[in-house]
Order: sequence, then C-alpha cells, then structure tokens
Amino acid sequence: MADERERPAQCLQDVPGAQLGGWLARLSHGHQDPCIHPPRTAAYRGGWCETSLREAIAILNPSCVFCSVTAGVTDPGVCLAVNNEFVVFPALHQRPNNRGHMLLVPAGHFGGIADVPPEKAAPMLAALQATTQAVKAAFGASGTTVRLNLGPPAQDVLHLHWHIIPRYVGDDFNSAKSSEVPLSERLQLTAKLGQHLGRRASARVRN
Repeated sequence: MADERERPAQCLQDVPGAQLGGWLARLSHGHQDPCIHPPRTAAYRGGWCETSLREAIAILNPSCVFCSVTAGVTDPGVCLAVNNEFVVFPALHQRPNNRGHMLLVPAGHFGGIADVPPEKAAPMLAALQATTQAVKAAFGASGTTVRLNLGPPAQDVLHLHWHIIPRYVGDDFNSAKSSEVPLSERLQLTAKLGQHLGRRASARVRN
C-alpha cells in the first residue's frame, strides 16, 4: 500500500480559507504572479499542489476586497492574525479622535454571521475578545465601540467583519467626520496593535 504522502495533491478549492490566505500572504510580496506550493492538510502532509497567485485569489473570492487584504495582495503588511481563523487590520476611513479603528474579519470568506459554521463560533468569540482588549490597551482608550453590520444597505463589504473602535470621553465620535487614512499610518496602527496582540505586524495567517 502506497504511503499517503505520495498521493496526488489535493485541490486548492478544498483548502480552508485561513490556510490559503496564509500561503498567499507569505508568497505575494515581491512577486507579480508567483507559483505557490501550499502543503496539504494533515492527512496528506507530504503532498503539494500548484497554482498561480491570481488563480488562488479567485478561489478565495475574486470580487471581495477583504479577501484580497487578508491574502496580503492589497495593502500588504496591514493584517495581523488573531488566531487560526481571524485577522484584524485598520479601517481605511477613521475619525480623527478615534485612530485605531480596526476591522476583525474571518480569513475565509463568509458573507454574514449566519454563514459561519458552528465549529468556528468559539474562535470567533475568542478573536473578538482578544482584539477588543488589545485595541483598548494599544490606544489608551477608555472603552470601545463594537459594531456588526449585516446585509445591505447596512453592510458595505459583504465579507463578515466587526468594527472595533477605541473610545474616549468627549471624543465627538457621533458627529465627527471620517477621512481616509494613508497606508503608512495604517501600518503604524497595525504595528502598535501587534504589540498588544503578541503578533508580528505582517500580512499573514498562522497555520
């Protein structure tokens, strides 16, 4: 009987989103269209499969900006892994008195809360708890606002995400206007948060 490790490579469509996001993140920097060879799941740990970065992004979700961010293709370096299933990165638009506004998203594509399988509920709650505590500590906030928008018109990007916003007494949050935060500043916010999450500031997902 042949060793399991010699079996043909598993199709990428069967790879968990968090693992695929991690492979893309590690291999997207400095390469236009690299060939990636992600390891298979535990049963076939010695196997390999091969695809292009472009093809792998299409497997995640070709039209989803958050899938591109979590894969490290858009704005590389802004994501931090909270656990094996969830990543966090700074919101593109933030209010001036509430810098540190973060988005917590699943690495795999789920449109809304109803799409999350039951086995991911515990990692989801753990990621939300860890990120909320880290945002408060990293930015010296008095408290946090946590928001979850589901479905249009409430949800602008149809990839499940929580807004976790540092709050301060008298911060004028409800009346202040938000503006786009440049990538250089968002990278600084990621690095600052990473000191409290205990993760290195890089666009990757732990496998």
